[in-house]
Amino acid sequence: MKKVLYLFVFLIVYTGSYGQVRMCIEKTAVNTAPHGAGSYVFQSDFQWDNGAILNVVFSNGSSFLRNKVIKYAQVWEKYANIHFNFEQNAKPDILIEFSNDQASWSQIGRQSLYNTRQGIASMHYGWFNEYSEEIEFQRTILHEFGHALGLNHEHQCANSTIKWNKPLAYNYYYKTNGWLPAEVDQQVFNHYSVTLSNGTYDPQSIMHYPIPAELTLDHKGVGWNTGLSAGDRKIISEKYPKTFTKVPSTDTLSGIVVKPSASVFNIKTTHNVTRNGVNGMEVAANFNIWDAKNKNCIAGIYFFTHDAKRVPAMDVKYQTNTGDACSVEKFTPAYSNTKFENYRLFFPYNQFKIKNGESKLKLLFVVWDDNKNEIARSAYSYFTMRNGPICKKIDLSIQDEVENQRMYIIPKFTVENALKLNCQAKVYFCDAGGNFLKKDDGSVLAYSQYFTPSYDAAAYNSGYYSDLYMEVPYQDLVPFIGNNTVIKYFVRLFFNNEAFAQSDWGETMLSR
Repeated sequence: MKKVLYLFVFLIVYTGSYGQVRMCIEKTAVNTAPHGAGSYVFQSDFQWDNGAILNVVFSNGSSFLRNKVIKYAQVWEKYANIHFNFEQNAKPDILIEFSNDQASWSQIGRQSLYNTRQGIASMHYGWFNEYSEEIEFQRTILHEFGHALGLNHEHQCANSTIKWNKPLAYNYYYKTNGWLPAEVDQQVFNHYSVTLSNGTYDPQSIMHYPIPAELTLDHKGVGWNTGLSAGDRKIISEKYPKTFTKVPSTDTLSGIVVKPSASVFNIKTTHNVTRNGVNGMEVAANFNIWDAKNKNCIAGIYFFTHDAKRVPAMDVKYQTNTGDACSVEKFTPAYSNTKFENYRLFFPYNQFKIKNGESKLKLLFVVWDDNKNEIARSAYSYFTMRNGPICKKIDLSIQDEVENQRMYIIPKFTVENALKLNCQAKVYFCDAGGNFLKKDDGSVLAYSQYFTPSYDAAAYNSGYYSDLYMEVPYQDLVPFIGNNTVIKYFVRLFFNNEAFAQSDWGETMLSR
């Protein structure tokens, strides 16, 4: 009797009920200035100078409400090298108004100056009164001043893991906030650019909207966050660092040797800059240096992964003495107090020695004196590098042809940055415990297919008629099958014999 192989593919579908939870969502003001953000979602383009004193002025409001704002705004000063000056006669950098319209919002960082220069509020509180609960003052004011320092909404982080049930969410936000679908997309669903992100999603962030569990497919919600998370404190201290920010020496006594000091107050990174035919990134720094006239000092940029590991470089020219990536130049200040604006350093992309795929990196701009003592450093600046093919997710489909005694494993994915590159898809089979199935000669049971993308972003998702699939003869699996045997499988994608993506497990049950 011919042995017949039966396939059983299991699919789990999550469902849930909808229960409305009352909530009041603040709305971030948006103007015509360029928009984008990182995360914890940080708006680098609108960052204040490190060490800045920001004038915060009230256009109205009782002393009771004003004191609540002052109390909670000052929490950020514990972690950021920023000071809020609440003198009413000062020229405002941040202008606050109170009303009873049930909306609270703030401009992002230096965006507030677009408003304050015209005498228009840049921060708005719409539901505070003398009877508001203390926790409501705390969470709302901390959130809005997070915006004022450059933070955006954390739930819109590019690395967010929220699995939205969008039809329910559209209905929910229309009922609770009156938002049409386009507004829900803008305020809730749309993600900020990963290239500006620090790569970490923080559901405890004060910048995160509360998410009712009923609005997610996996029923995992996020409650009201009322204080600064560890992640909030970390990102704001990196963006406005208190350490390595020096003040000039005032010791001018004859015969006293005064050591140089410096302060880096802002850097800006520009990507895809070409120098001498080489593509790379340019970092422009603003810094002051004191007591270093005619001394040979050094400025440099240094690179790290998001978890603070050094990034190696290809050539000695762009290496530290330990082989790590950097770009350094000597400079000689012409005055006792010298200010440098847009001091530029360049680093070629092809000098990063990084793995294929997407790498989340950060950089520091550092100033050294003539004795090679570090005297100042910038805040971290985050960016994402692409090297070789990139694929973020692989779905798997399986097709059975009992009459032809074979099955097909069909990976469905989109690959980017791989135009005309020769890539390979390979499926591996394992037992229920995850151990590779092996042939009689000891080699791993696997099947592969080569593919060459014709587009910069090429989708392989045409199902049963896909031109990318792995054919698996039943006879190759028969030696591993008993009654109701669970077989697991997964697919890896390769370029230059190095894997750059891997699917989750697929699972099927096989019987003789």
